[in-house]
Amino acid sequence: MLKLMETQIPTSFSKALYNDKGYDLHRDQTNVVADILFTGVAECLGDIKTRETPVAFVFQENNLDFIAGALIQYMPNEDDPTLPGSWSYTWTWNKDDIPEDAVIRTTNDVGLSSYFRGVSQSKYGMAFENSAAVTEVLRSFMLTVRQWLDENASETEEVGVEAEGVFQASVVVENGEKIFALIPEGEIKKLIKDDAAIEK
Repeated sequence: MLKLMETQIPTSFSKALYNDKGYDLHRDQTNVVADILFTGVAECLGDIKTRETPVAFVFQENNLDFIAGALIQYMPNEDDPTLPGSWSYTWTWNKDDIPEDAVIRTTNDVGLSSYFRGVSQSKYGMAFENSAAVTEVLRSFMLTVRQWLDENASETEEVGVEAEGVFQASVVVENGEKIFALIPEGEIKKLIKDDAAIEK
C-alpha cells in the first residue's frame, strides 16, 4: 500500500484543479483535502442518518456520472429484534452498491458544504472561497484517486494508496475485471456510532 503523498496523485490533482478551474492548490495540500473530505462526509452522515432509510453521500462528475460514495444504513439485530442494532458505514466506487431506496446527498445540497468548510477551518485554519469550490475540489480529488487506481491496476498484484488514519483505496484485477475498494480508516470511523443503544 503506497502512501498518498508518495504517489503521482498529488501532482495530478493539483494540475487538474489549476487547468480545469484555475484553482492554485499546491500538491502538498492533497493530504489535507483527503482529511477534510472523509471527515466532512462522516460528520454529515452521522448527523443526517436515519434508521428508516439508507443515506448516501455521493460525489459525481459534472455530467452526473458516479465517482464514489459513502453509505450509512441501520442494521437491526438479527438475533434479537428487541435489542439495538448497529450502523453500517461503507464507501464504494460502484454506483450499484448504493441501494435504490437510499436518500442521496451531495455537496451541492443546501447547507451540506458547511461540514467541509467547518472541518477545513477548525482543523487547518483554511477556508474555501465558496460552496462551488468545495464541490469542485472534493470532486477532483476523488476523480484523481479513481483514475490513478484505474491506470495502475495490475494483473499480478493488488495496487493501493492510503492516507494514514483517513482512507485506503485499492484495485485488483480478477479474471480480467478491475475490482475497486475504498475503506475509511481510524478516527473517521468513530464519527459514526456503531452501537445504536448509546444514541441520544
